[in-house]
Amino acid sequence: MKNGFVLAIESASNVCSIAISQVDNVLLEYSISIPNSHDEFLAEFVNRGMKDLGLAPQDILALAVSSGPGSFTGLRIGSAFAKGFCFDGKIKLVPVPTLFALAYNSREVAKCLSKRIVSVMHSHKNLFFYQFFDLNLQPMNEVSFLSQNEIEEICSETDFIVGIGADSFNVGTKINTFNTISASLIAKAGWKLLDEGKFVSPEDFVPSYYLEFQPKAKSK
Repeated sequence: MKNGFVLAIESASNVCSIAISQVDNVLLEYSISIPNSHDEFLAEFVNRGMKDLGLAPQDILALAVSSGPGSFTGLRIGSAFAKGFCFDGKIKLVPVPTLFALAYNSREVAKCLSKRIVSVMHSHKNLFFYQFFDLNLQPMNEVSFLSQNEIEEICSETDFIVGIGADSFNVGTKINTFNTISASLIAKAGWKLLDEGKFVSPEDFVPSYYLEFQPKAKSK
């Protein structure tokens, strides 16, 4: 799995970003922090990145895409692009759970500072998706959804809290470096999952939304 490149897409958050990597070496990353911009910039970033590196589609070994939880619209756009890019099965499609990518990125520091990783991702109001991982990155529970206070009650000071909104938690260890999600994180975690053979056929890929889509009412 060492030959070729991985194209990574992060669309689970407000940040639209892509990255291209070879193993753990991220060669480039483009991102823009404008909410609801994935539809406008995703294809443009991919085309620009591949052109800047002089790559053709046949040079891409796999496409790693954030698979949720996260923004319903962002995940839908990212998955549609991934399925189209990998439609003929020649490019492997690697779904990367968002909370796993956050844990994977923080694993080395967590081993030195804590006994467990808690990945969180703010949804709305004071509600968060969360998942516990041991220091070998094995999930200790299914992805769940609670208020910040409820999550804090089941955490301890020996936990390493990472992810979007982690800085607001009043328990455990937090380092700002690990409180964002980006395509480079998806790329690195994607290489690990690809090496483990965890890729799917494009027609079988469905993002993990976890919550039903609730459209926002337009103000009068």
